[in-house]
Amino acid sequence: MHGRKNGKQRPLCIAFPAPVSCPPCSSVCNVVCNEICGNILLNDRVMNLEIWKRGIIGKSTVTVAVFNSTMSNSSIKVTIIRVIGNPVEFIVPFGNTLSTTVDDAKSVIVSQENVGSTEGKYCLEVCFAVSG
Repeated sequence: MHGRKNGKQRPLCIAFPAPVSCPPCSSVCNVVCNEICGNILLNDRVMNLEIWKRGIIGKSTVTVAVFNSTMSNSSIKVTIIRVIGNPVEFIVPFGNTLSTTVDDAKSVIVSQENVGSTEGKYCLEVCFAVSG
């Protein structure tokens, strides 16, 4: 009684793969992604910190994730400077993690909103194309 349950025939589920067309490439290239993670400690002596600066020529995409500890006295302000256009900014309240992805980032800066001690962690994924 294949395909039957309680005397009723079940419909067959058949999936047909749809062809996916890729955009034409001008040249053969590979995408390389690097992950960079670290700790953040901001205080009265170090109120802002550049945690990443672009060191390649060409387009890149950067995903920035920042965690702010519950032990912090201040929110963390994240500023992503872009090659073209306005900076992307967001505020991470203590005990939270926020992230965003930005094309053509030039640098990533973290700073504290208030005086005191601010602790957290960051993780960046930097992706760029290389000719292969």
